[in-house]
Amino acid sequence: MTRPAVADRPELRVSILAPLGAFGAWLVAQLLGAVLLQGLHGTVPDADRLFDPYFAAVLLGSDLVLLAGVWWSVRGTPDPRRALGLVRPSSWGQAAKLAIGGMVLVLVVAQILEPLLHAAESQGLTPRPFPGGAEAWIGVIVAALAFVVVAPVAEELFFRGLLFAALRGRLGPHWTPVTTGVVFGALHGEPRAFISLALLGIVLGVLYERTGSVIPGILLHGANNGLAFAFAFAS
Repeated sequence: MTRPAVADRPELRVSILAPLGAFGAWLVAQLLGAVLLQGLHGTVPDADRLFDPYFAAVLLGSDLVLLAGVWWSVRGTPDPRRALGLVRPSSWGQAAKLAIGGMVLVLVVAQILEPLLHAAESQGLTPRPFPGGAEAWIGVIVAALAFVVVAPVAEELFFRGLLFAALRGRLGPHWTPVTTGVVFGALHGEPRAFISLALLGIVLGVLYERTGSVIPGILLHGANNGLAFAFAFAS
């Protein structure tokens, strides 16, 4: 088992202010995007999020800002790539087993809670019938790029990479995955989906802790989002 590099190399760690700065830039980007969206396009109903190109563009833009903030935060470390866990995992086999087990756990818990909390609806994953047309198809393509590709990369590099670099030396191997997972669930701003999102965040944190790499987590996060996106679109 390989631990994250920040566990053993203090010079790769960052100040607790670093993730706060990156998150602040992300939040400002989301707020500015929301203001522009409201002013130019109006309110986007939850049931239209999946295929509204303007909503998808705001999501994509804010995640690109988050990526830039994360990289800016580790630029002063001796090895920014290792500080964020952008290295090969210690064992792809172990990573695959952990990822599959974690995915099954998250899906089972989400399905048990869905009739009670309706988390999928609150996240825009139970859309109205697909309206068709060029604008809707552009929206689906941009949303897929944002939700399935860019968001998993940006969020893993922030919630696992950067937050681990700030907290791992203080909280240790057990509380860091739990703390970053709870923060991951809370900052999504979806109260009805908090339990499922926090559990996913903890699974992703354990995966990073056990493999020393954020790459398996990016793939798992992308698979999770891809499945949710595909099922929502198919429905």
